Amino acid sequence: VGFRWLSSRLPLPIGFENALSLSWPLTLGALISAPLLALVVVVGPLRALWIETGTSRSVRSRFGLRGSSTGQKALIVSEIALAVILVTSAAVLARSVLEIYDVDLGFETEDVVVVDLFAPAAALDAAARTSYFELIAARVEARPEIVAAAVANRIPLRDSGVQGPLRVETRPDLEDGSLNCKWRYVTPHYFQAFGTTLVAGRGFTIADNPQGVPVGILGARLARHLWPNEDPIGKRVRTGYSRDWIEIVGIAEDVRHDGVLDEPSNVLYRPLAQVRPWEGARLILRTSLDASASLVVARETSQRIDRHVALARPSIMTDIVRGDLSQPLRLRFFLATFSLLALVIGAVGIYGVVSFVVSRRTGEYGLRLALGAEPRELLVSVLADGIRIVLIGTSLGLVGAWLGWRLLAGLLVGVAGSSPGDYLTAAAALLLVGLAASLAPALRAASVDPIQALDPS
Repeated sequence: VGFRWLSSRLPLPIGFENALSLSWPLTLGALISAPLLALVVVVGPLRALWIETGTSRSVRSRFGLRGSSTGQKALIVSEIALAVILVTSAAVLARSVLEIYDVDLGFETEDVVVVDLFAPAAALDAAARTSYFELIAARVEARPEIVAAAVANRIPLRDSGVQGPLRVETRPDLEDGSLNCKWRYVTPHYFQAFGTTLVAGRGFTIADNPQGVPVGILGARLARHLWPNEDPIGKRVRTGYSRDWIEIVGIAEDVRHDGVLDEPSNVLYRPLAQVRPWEGARLILRTSLDASASLVVARETSQRIDRHVALARPSIMTDIVRGDLSQPLRLRFFLATFSLLALVIGAVGIYGVVSFVVSRRTGEYGLRLALGAEPRELLVSVLADGIRIVLIGTSLGLVGAWLGWRLLAGLLVGVAGSSPGDYLTAAAALLLVGLAASLAPALRAASVDPIQALDPS
């Protein structure tokens, strides 16, 4: 209940909520390990307290402080090292997510809405489905609030499937069907609706109908692979086991169909009018309307064409992209959360150790002040103690972070490697935390009253 309450109130990115869930085995493991870890942590202080209470004051001052302080400092150094690793990881992942958002997808996501269409075969035959898909794209595009509209059998990132072997007229080595390719059936204004650039040739027109020459448009990556030193326009290919040759009339920029982190796919676009359409399709709208308003416009238009067609699941392409990035977003969220927690724990630990040392050395500070030492000297001395702990922990943490990223670099897909800036960010964060945590005890040491500090009572 508490987890659901927290999830509903956190400012999570769109698409992240589907990736966020509570693992009961991990939760049970945490509940069991927490008291065990607490028991391990308090063993050292309890042992030091037992030695202190059973030993003379002189022996305690000679041995008790040193052992207890050393153990505490070692623990804080470990906390700081872990905090550095977490902060560095969070910095790398945050930068990686920003870089992922800058990846060229091959299509635009702003102001693009997708609506699912379902034209049942029981009510519409293949010819009627083709006519309906062409009509709804044309009539919706005629609306003033719609910039461009098209129908396609699949859209990037969300939809998979519809693929098969591609055979090339001038490449007998591919007759075995070893080259796989996605097939996308689209209406003429598909590339305008998605903002995909045609880098060569032409797009589809209404003249590309069943009576015309079969034509197609290839993705740039596939065209370069098939004809690295030739002009692909005018070349011919076949799909699957079809005997009909398809003339290439255009080349489109590469599109990441499978995922933002995946390489662009091999794809062949065909005019929807020249293939047998399936029952399901996608209506793509370039518009300033939101998803709900776009569905209303599409549904009103569809009702005037054929009432048998169902429209559902309006989606904004920006949301689809964020959904595809839910895994990196989840990693960034948890690393940032754990980094903040590590910084807080490190700050509390540094403050506790430095305060403990100051309280035990109050007599020494009073004596030094009585002998003429300046309060500023004590302030600098205590701050130096705190910063020294931070520097040791930061150095160990930076080494651990560097080694960790070296080991994981080949396992993390779509995550950038670490940079000097990431390490500097982590080191600066921990130094600032250490300085802030040491400041209050240092000021207290510098303001010690020599008379009260040296008073035996």
